[in-house]
Amino acid sequence: MKAHEPRIFRTAFARFVAIQAAGVPDGSLFLSDIQALHAVADALKRAGRRIPQGAYGRLHAVWHVGSHLETLALGQPEKWTLMMRVVDNLRETQLSDALADAAAVLSPECAAQLKAVKLISVDAHTCIESMHRGPYGSEAPTAQKIERFARERGLVLQGDLHAVYLSNPDYVPPEHVRTLVRMPVLNPL
Repeated sequence: MKAHEPRIFRTAFARFVAIQAAGVPDGSLFLSDIQALHAVADALKRAGRRIPQGAYGRLHAVWHVGSHLETLALGQPEKWTLMMRVVDNLRETQLSDALADAAAVLSPECAAQLKAVKLISVDAHTCIESMHRGPYGSEAPTAQKIERFARERGLVLQGDLHAVYLSNPDYVPPEHVRTLVRMPVLNPL
């Protein structure tokens, strides 16, 4: 896929550790949630419960904006689900152990977020995806390209925007950050 060109894509069934919350993107709650998920993933890795090859460290976010994509560009309070992929056979007891291990290494503020961590499953589905290059929070134009792509092909989008963050902003300049933007399709071809 050339950068920025939307395409139709079929995801696979996957399990995630996830936190649902609401607030201002990049606010303190959002950042605490990210730290909490990374601590849980690290604890699972240390315990030998492998994170799927190539998936460890990739943060996913589902932005619950529905048809209100313009709110992405405004920095308004939003609802989100932050997720990190785990093996399909991870049990709740294994997650509980990892949560306890993560609590021991986090600040009290971040450790408090661990109460919200859940194990969730996401069914396989068809979506339209496109690579976005640029700073976090600037994905709205890419989502609008996906909407145009769907409209031109008679496809109906259903659901929320799903972002897969491929770059670490601690090491990559904002203009080079890569984010895979996905939107589910109601009526796949």
